[in-house]
Amino acid sequence: MKNLLYISMVCIAVVFAGCDLDVTPKTDLNDGTFWKSESDLKGACNRLYQQLAFAGHDVRADDQFGKSANSISAGSRSVPGESGDWSDPYARIRTANNIIEKGANAPIDEATRNKYLGEAHFFRAYYYFDLVCKYGDVPLVLKVYTSTADPELKMGRTPREEVIQKCYEDLEFAAAHLPTRASLQGVTDEFARRRVTRSSALGLMVRIGLHEGTMQKYHNLSSDGQWRAHLQKSIDAYNLLKAEGHSLYTAGGTSVAYQALFFDESNSTNKEIIFAKAYGPNGGSGSGYTNHSYSGDCEGSYAITRSMVDMYLYADGLPREKSPLVVPEETSFNHVFGYEADGVTPLAGGLGARDPRLTMSIWRINDPQDNATTEVGGAKIGWINTGKGAYKPFDPQRPLG
Repeated sequence: MKNLLYISMVCIAVVFAGCDLDVTPKTDLNDGTFWKSESDLKGACNRLYQQLAFAGHDVRADDQFGKSANSISAGSRSVPGESGDWSDPYARIRTANNIIEKGANAPIDEATRNKYLGEAHFFRAYYYFDLVCKYGDVPLVLKVYTSTADPELKMGRTPREEVIQKCYEDLEFAAAHLPTRASLQGVTDEFARRRVTRSSALGLMVRIGLHEGTMQKYHNLSSDGQWRAHLQKSIDAYNLLKAEGHSLYTAGGTSVAYQALFFDESNSTNKEIIFAKAYGPNGGSGSGYTNHSYSGDCEGSYAITRSMVDMYLYADGLPREKSPLVVPEETSFNHVFGYEADGVTPLAGGLGARDPRLTMSIWRINDPQDNATTEVGGAKIGWINTGKGAYKPFDPQRPLG
């Protein structure tokens, strides 16, 4: 009898132990319990928005400089053993691949499922285009690898043309399934209005086709027919994009409209915006937003160069190299804006008059800052602390140049 009781107790203990092992903690996310609802797919895609690059690469070119030197601008960069320029896009491509691979079986209606898969296809094309621009031929990875021992991880580079064709394929899928800008009118969910749209996919296709067509033509990278096909792809996508109802945003006048490009809360109400990175006060894990304090973190980190200033057109619509409005002898930085050295008096004959966006973006010498009697000792970029200036960057009250 004692032996029977002992055996029974052992069996009960084993059964209960086995039950504990079979229970998945409710707080853990795993593929077995995820990918079941629209909320799951939306949450997975939010990660793609958080991963969008922020800023910094322009300091490598001649239109910005940072507060510290960089090896690319200095011409001293050597080939590194590893680089975020290579690994970061692939990490983001893996996120997209994971969504495409696992979200395809989500038990939700097809249109909703394809909408989120379209977002993943858009971002995969976005990052492959980034890689091609930097490296040319790159490995084309279209699935998630679960083992570092997988031999495909040692694959060689895929020809540039094949990668670009896959970008087109991804964007065509995205354009077919993403919502249109018009369909987002009246949507109350703020972030839903900021997600990628059909216009975003078409716009990226326009850019890729134009880049590849001109790159291949002028660098003799392909036959005549191949580069022409890329340019035609760009033209076709542009014609479709025109039908989406985008136009220059002019409501309220030049200065107010330009400010709205940066502060309008929705890319569905501002017809000029095709795709923009979303910022918000509640940025962070799972939200899809980048916290808007990031822009404040950049204050003093970047400044534009004279080269970028010279890129702004003159009031006659001509570039610096062709416009008769160029000041023959610039003795003050304010001459660049079409003003005398005092920053108030316009130059005679309209000399120096520029695209008004230049004055909206950059501090002039003698611009008021803390109060009417305080002057800025030199021209400064608009990313100065907006609480300190009498005029803020893109401020519609600021006098136009």
